[in-house]
Amino acid sequence: MKPPSKDEIDVGLRKSKFASKTLPYRNRPLFEQGEMDYKRRLGARVDLALQACDRNDRNWPDMLSAAMRSKDNNIVPWQPVDSFCKWFTTKPVSARRLLRAMNDQRKLPVERMAIFSEGLSDTKLPRMTQPGAQLSLGSVLLMAGDPENCPPTRTDVVKFVVEKLGLEWAAGKASAAERYDCFLSILDRLIQESRLGPIVLQNRLEAQGIVWCCKSHWMEKNSNSEDDDIEIETPISADADIADAERSLQALTSTERETVIAARRGQGRFRSALLTRWLLACAVTNCTYHAVLRASHLKPWRICSNAERLSPDNGMLLTPTLDTLLDQYLISFAPNGRILVSKSLKSDDLAKLGVTTEMRLRKVIVTMEPFLNHHRSEFQRMEKMVRKH
Repeated sequence: MKPPSKDEIDVGLRKSKFASKTLPYRNRPLFEQGEMDYKRRLGARVDLALQACDRNDRNWPDMLSAAMRSKDNNIVPWQPVDSFCKWFTTKPVSARRLLRAMNDQRKLPVERMAIFSEGLSDTKLPRMTQPGAQLSLGSVLLMAGDPENCPPTRTDVVKFVVEKLGLEWAAGKASAAERYDCFLSILDRLIQESRLGPIVLQNRLEAQGIVWCCKSHWMEKNSNSEDDDIEIETPISADADIADAERSLQALTSTERETVIAARRGQGRFRSALLTRWLLACAVTNCTYHAVLRASHLKPWRICSNAERLSPDNGMLLTPTLDTLLDQYLISFAPNGRILVSKSLKSDDLAKLGVTTEMRLRKVIVTMEPFLNHHRSEFQRMEKMVRKH
């Protein structure tokens, strides 16, 4: 059953004005936290389990079961989850063969969904042969490591958006791969449509989020929430930096300019990229209360090119204390990730700040080294000044 064409979807978007009705959800204060973070967190857990499966670690079934049964998985009903977990726990050899095949990154997401769907159908097990269950289970697995490009979905969501766009396509009669293909195509066209206005979607996860918000009437449910008045804290120096960089921003389109400025304020695409890279936790302490974590630049924003300002290699997620210390060059990081602490910080001050010389980056990323080296060089220069005085 052939999914709707791009032209058909575009016509549906224009006639229904679906984009204008759903895009405002992206700017809701709690959108990032309520619609994106838990999916990233779930994707990260599934990714670790699939990596263990690929290595054939003995505990991979337990890891995958824990991920699929976690509270973050509000995507798949408990019955398919239960059947799926029992299957790969009791049939780990055949399950591993299928999971490795569907996790082949050389294939497109829709191709991998087709492989997974066919494999589940071959089991002949109840609930596992139904396209709806295959779609929700498969989309969660595909989210592993790349939620921005492979967001999760369910048949009821696909049916909802198809109906809203007035498309003559029976989602309920399509295979899991065809439903997934249709959904991704709609998300892609919705992203394209958003570029015509002030609210621009950066990836499929954002597009999926506004569709889910619309289906669940999320805005109406939260319109009276006290959280609506929450503002994201902006560093004091942000406006000054932006003013200083005004000339380098003039050549950008209004959308590009907003994206780059958002990076200076620790928001938007830059923060999203860091949340994904650092698995929703501080790069040093592993603190997972991501509402307070700050998107920190290593090379100062004001002297960066626009590409460097948006690069996740030029940043890390940090707790407010570590962010402030990094910004003032009171800490930095060695090539092996070990923390470097300024001599100007006394031991009792470090204790009160909760900082120890045993701290280190949770992982060392090779592509970050040019930016870490820039920050470390400035840190060392300032340390020489401290010693002189």
